[in-house]
Amino acid sequence: MNAMIWTILASFAVYIYIGFRSMREAKKDAKSFLVAERKVPWFIAAVSDRASSMSGWWTLGYVGQASTTGMATCWSGWGCVLTPIINWTLFAKRLRALGEKYNALTFSELLVARTNAKTPALRVVAAISIIIFTTAYMSSQLVAEGKVLAEILNVTIAPAVAISGALILLYTFTGGYMGVAKANTVQGILMMVTLIFVPFYSLIRGGGWEHIMGHAKALNPMIFDWTGGGSLTQQIITIAGMFAICLPAWGQPHIMTRMLSIASADRSYIRRSVTVAGAMDVIATYCAFMMGVVALGYFGVLPDPENAIYYLVNEFMGPVIGGIMICGVIAAIMSTAAAMMLIVSGELVNSIYFQWLKKGTGVSQEQLVKYNKLMLIPVMAVAVWMGSSGGSAWDLVIYAYNGMGASFTPVIFACVLWKGLTKEGAIASIAAGTISVIVWDKLQLTAAMLPDYTVPSSFNVLPCIVIATICMIIVSKLTKAPENAAEDMRLMKAARIG
Repeated sequence: MNAMIWTILASFAVYIYIGFRSMREAKKDAKSFLVAERKVPWFIAAVSDRASSMSGWWTLGYVGQASTTGMATCWSGWGCVLTPIINWTLFAKRLRALGEKYNALTFSELLVARTNAKTPALRVVAAISIIIFTTAYMSSQLVAEGKVLAEILNVTIAPAVAISGALILLYTFTGGYMGVAKANTVQGILMMVTLIFVPFYSLIRGGGWEHIMGHAKALNPMIFDWTGGGSLTQQIITIAGMFAICLPAWGQPHIMTRMLSIASADRSYIRRSVTVAGAMDVIATYCAFMMGVVALGYFGVLPDPENAIYYLVNEFMGPVIGGIMICGVIAAIMSTAAAMMLIVSGELVNSIYFQWLKKGTGVSQEQLVKYNKLMLIPVMAVAVWMGSSGGSAWDLVIYAYNGMGASFTPVIFACVLWKGLTKEGAIASIAAGTISVIVWDKLQLTAAMLPDYTVPSSFNVLPCIVIATICMIIVSKLTKAPENAAEDMRLMKAARIG
């Protein structure tokens, strides 16, 4: 066993150790296991937020896309910079205040409380959509990590995905949300070190700026064209499609749940959090792009551009340093998969089983923690099964990301900004978003509507979010607003001002 593998195993040991250290905090009750008793410090909240958001999309999918699409890919990164800004300045105070008022531990519980839904329809529809797309998202992360491990261990994708799932399951099972948040913080720091170090070190070792960039431009003349090239219409479609990736970000349950767990919502907490999270996104945007360009300029067109980081590390770095850099890739992926696994488990156990089937009674807190932990096993098993055949990390992420975004982005904005949102409107929006993404993808409607253009897959979310928003507004206007709406809006306004 070489030094690189030992280095990677050492990083796994650190995450597992963090999980065991957090075990005592996570086993008190469901609140401690799912939202860490709303006591997550600002630095852990900010770094873990971006780590679980960036994931293998930045280190593999975005890098591979950059080497083929060129600088136009950066529009995705620039769009993503808006995510932490909106998260921390618009949602953080409001969602924390609302979550604390209703003791909401999951995304769907928050929506149910906000709309005063008495029947289980909203809870079930929201939970089903979250479970479908979050599990698909998890599988995309396992594919991304499996690609890296398959190269290192010289195995096929299926066993590599299974190994990834087992490791993530172990530290999530033991440490709960706080264990995941702490591990995500370590993973986020390591991921940023990797994104910064690998492209620039490889650029120096590979022959310098002029040599590498000249070769990259010869292979892809549009590599430094921020419009993506083509006609004006094509340029608009490319830019809009890439930038649209920010829209689903506010409908991601694993990101929004962070807002329910923060220790404070005062100005200093928010200001520090948004500064760190925003800086991470800006740095990642340019460094991941550089990595894709350097790999293209040095190696030429790779069989799988998403594995660019492995080729660069293997070419220019020794087994120990290279192993640490690969750990940064794996860390980014594990952070997202772990956060998502908790979301799915929480929806199944807390929202469906406890709040709906058991009517919120008859189950002790110790039992809820036990059931949440046990539910992690089948959730991860399904994700491993879905990811065992491999595929493109970019395409898999975008599909699941679009699905959750179309289902929940309109609703989450309405939840904190519009007192007219009703439970029927929320149900209509979530259902419309879920169905439209699935149908749009299956029927390839974008290609049918724009057959003469190359359209980024992230473009598909635009019409789906519009459909979901229209359904939400129309149905909410036709139904009665919840009695608690005005009070909740006053509560969130006071939290924002304070």
